[in-house]
Amino acid sequence: MKEFGAGEWQRIKEIEIPVNKVLYETQAKGIFFNNEALGPMCHDLHKQLYGYKNKIQLELGYSGDDLISYLNRHHIDHRLHGDPSDTEIKHICRQYPELEPFWKVKVTERNLNCLLMLSSVNRDQELCRPLFKGFASSTGRIFLRDPALQNLSRKFRMLLKQNLNPDWRYEYIDYGQFEAGILAGVTKNEKLQRLYEEDKIYEKLASMTGTDRDTAKIYFYCFIYGGIISKGAERFFEAYDLKHTVETVVDNAIKQGYVSTDLGNKRIVSGEDDRYWILNHYIQGMSSLVFKQALINVKSTFFDKVELVLPVHDAALFKVHHDIETESLIVQFKEAFEKWIPGSVPVIKEKDFFGDD
Repeated sequence: MKEFGAGEWQRIKEIEIPVNKVLYETQAKGIFFNNEALGPMCHDLHKQLYGYKNKIQLELGYSGDDLISYLNRHHIDHRLHGDPSDTEIKHICRQYPELEPFWKVKVTERNLNCLLMLSSVNRDQELCRPLFKGFASSTGRIFLRDPALQNLSRKFRMLLKQNLNPDWRYEYIDYGQFEAGILAGVTKNEKLQRLYEEDKIYEKLASMTGTDRDTAKIYFYCFIYGGIISKGAERFFEAYDLKHTVETVVDNAIKQGYVSTDLGNKRIVSGEDDRYWILNHYIQGMSSLVFKQALINVKSTFFDKVELVLPVHDAALFKVHHDIETESLIVQFKEAFEKWIPGSVPVIKEKDFFGDD
């Protein structure tokens, strides 16, 4: 790392080592789950999973659940590359509603695998210890494995709710429109920054495409993940000059031979075929940097009065002592964002992890 560049070594010392200490401490303590409720849930998910698989076979005439193979066999244009993200798969299934069972299989299988892993824990215990991976991808995002609790659908989150001591409560702090805000900030796109600070990027995209907010969010992520501008969304990306902005970032990375965040985390670019992931690496790498900084800030500020329970993509569930106010947590997330994305006012929200929020 020292030989690869000063930025890489600085990131290891200032970000990766401190955040992994937080993660390993959380892993060692374990995460509560309600063991008694698992059996019926696993049984229902198993029935649902094979119902969706049968639907694919009977209604689509395809024996399997590999969406890309199905698309290629039927010569359906999809523009998916390598191992597509969940957002890209969901987008394709929105475009072709008859393909929805492919998405349902993916989500149901993911939930079932997670609950089966929980059910394998000794029934006398109500603690699991997922493997926390502080650098689980080339972009440096935090993942959990065995089980991947961060991927549990909302309806199963109540399994993780513990009856806390009255002096403690749960707090769930989330970066709103995170990748969109980072894109606006790092590219100094003032029009997009203003829209982000109003927390209205997805709403504006929805109004300009005649869709709902959830679909607009998928459109935006498809753009970040693979440079895909969905049909009908062209006017939005032109209005905010995003296509030109992104092409500049991508062309510069190709010329210099790598893409990197503001603190190292380089990924080598081998040629034009790598264009589709360059923006994704940059934005996701910066997202990782900001989020890890937030976790470090919280730990170093509050010590044992705030305990990390679960990192969930761009949000985190904490146990918080009554001495600590919610706004104090939000301030630490805000300062982390402003440190690495100066000039932006971040959107940070307190949400209900266990509800429908």
